[in-house]
Amino acid sequence: MGKRRLIISNVLIILFLLSGMAFLYFYGLSGRVYLDKALVKRVERPESSYFLWRESGIKGRVLFLFDRHIHDVATGEEVNEWNYIYKAMRNNFVRKVYHVVPDSAWNDVSAVLGKSERAERVGDGFRFVIEGMPVMVMRIKDVTAVGEKVLIDVNADWWGGDDLIKVAQLVKDRALQSDLITVSGGSPEIGLEMFGLVDAKPGY
Repeated sequence: MGKRRLIISNVLIILFLLSGMAFLYFYGLSGRVYLDKALVKRVERPESSYFLWRESGIKGRVLFLFDRHIHDVATGEEVNEWNYIYKAMRNNFVRKVYHVVPDSAWNDVSAVLGKSERAERVGDGFRFVIEGMPVMVMRIKDVTAVGEKVLIDVNADWWGGDDLIKVAQLVKDRALQSDLITVSGGSPEIGLEMFGLVDAKPGY
């Protein structure tokens, strides 16, 4: 009996050490870095957000991507419109993505993901992974708080007018708390002040 207890004790100690090492490795690799002040910026192109994230020094963040496309193409050395989210995840700017699809595109996106072997149904949306990192796909009605400040990236070519106001309202109502919001595309008349952040600035 004493020998059995010793074996069990040793196994538990080993498991504890392994879990501790895994915890330290994960959080050391993806330590979360935030901005000191909240910022919202108009960017020239969708992939310009990547360069702003890099220059801002953010790390290990949750991203809410308001766009029709996920931009997760895993090819090309240079950062471009079609791979910048993949690059952001690979370079540890982003550790998890909530891809919020416009209602106007949901039927098409849902049909494609419903047939995809890599996507699984989760509630009214979908989930898949990019090299072990989770991507949740949903509509704006399904967005909920995640318990930390998030990055928000909006393609106003897909989220313009009243739809963009809905996105901004999530921030103003504090359903989403963000320290860095980027907006690309859309008409130049769209006012970034709609997000209610004091440090709103145009251009990049």
